[in-house]
Amino acid sequence: MPERYGPPTTIYNRFNRWRKAGIWDRLMDAIIAAHDGKVQMIDSTVVRVHQQAAAQKKQAGDACIGRSRGGLTTKLHVRVVGNGLPVQLELSPGQANDAPMAELLLNDLPRGAVVLADRAYDADWIREVIEDQECKACIPPKVNRTEPAPYLRQQYGIILASSTLAKIFSTRSDGPPAFKAGRTPLYPRDGLDTWAASRLGGLRRSTSDAP
Repeated sequence: MPERYGPPTTIYNRFNRWRKAGIWDRLMDAIIAAHDGKVQMIDSTVVRVHQQAAAQKKQAGDACIGRSRGGLTTKLHVRVVGNGLPVQLELSPGQANDAPMAELLLNDLPRGAVVLADRAYDADWIREVIEDQECKACIPPKVNRTEPAPYLRQQYGIILASSTLAKIFSTRSDGPPAFKAGRTPLYPRDGLDTWAASRLGGLRRSTSDAP
């Protein structure tokens, strides 16, 4: 630390006083309110708890320490803007699911922003939280969805979930060729082009080419 901040004990005590007084929270809230990021991204990562914290778990109370496959862990939930700068941080126990913390991360979104997230955040209520703030959700649907995501119905008229649609394509003789990477169906571009050409017919340069 720079010498102008004083000795380490002074810095530590000041940091703790600001934390207890809620100054750090107010500073972060002011940054969120002032920033006008049109692209917002949310995600999480797991941090291993230091070995000295293991003995303090029972005494720590609500210290966001949980037990997962990696031992004692804390999960860090982050909202960043398009250039990767964080604007909001939240903590939870390591075994906690990503989706419940999204409600905290998605407060006060700038109007018209696009929110990027992975499949862990694919829930109808999360999409509603985003759309209620006049923002757009860009979240891929989970492969085990039984119903299509609302945006698939509204924008593309798809009435089947992505997994059901893939199953129909892969089992019907007239569907495009596909192979699976794990549980995710993949469609080679050449195969899709050939399938589309067979269903749509050849390219016509003008209406006079129509049969």
